[in-house]
Amino acid sequence: MLNELEILRNSAKLSPFIYWGTSLFFILIKIIIGLIFLLVLKSALRIFFRNLGSKSRLASYKKRIDTLRTLTENIISFAVLIIIVFMIIGGFGFDVAPLLASAGLLGLAFSFGAQTLIRDLIAGFLIISENQFNVGDMVEVADTKGEVIRINLRTTVIRDKKGNKTYLPNSKIEKVTVFKVVPSQSDK
Repeated sequence: MLNELEILRNSAKLSPFIYWGTSLFFILIKIIIGLIFLLVLKSALRIFFRNLGSKSRLASYKKRIDTLRTLTENIISFAVLIIIVFMIIGGFGFDVAPLLASAGLLGLAFSFGAQTLIRDLIAGFLIISENQFNVGDMVEVADTKGEVIRINLRTTVIRDKKGNKTYLPNSKIEKVTVFKVVPSQSDK
């Protein structure tokens, strides 16, 4: 009888360790599954974008595809890692509903504060994906006329005839005239 009482007392002392040990084990399993899922998803995206990029021999098109691939991978990686973090927090026994609500409010506040940046990124994504103009094109945007020397998600850089560089936020690019360079008769 005394021996059984001692076993019960020892098991009560070990109970928190058993609980946390099994919780940590399942959390580790969730992390591993999440990371494997992320790697498989990234591999599938690379294959998709590689096949998409192999259909063209144009270097500018391949650069555009690479930019879109990187952007897509980063967005998906961020989303999967956030999900893994919430799974870990839930695995420790915390209620994640208030955290999700807080994250939603924080995201809403951030989106109001970063409206211009978000507009620039969306406009840059559309410029790149719709192939509106390319690096090396002669364009006129607003009061700026020159050669496009760089396009990224936030800005487009144009160099005028004097060599001056103009950095245009993509959200400010509303109307673009792309000048087609036609070789003259003497160039033929």
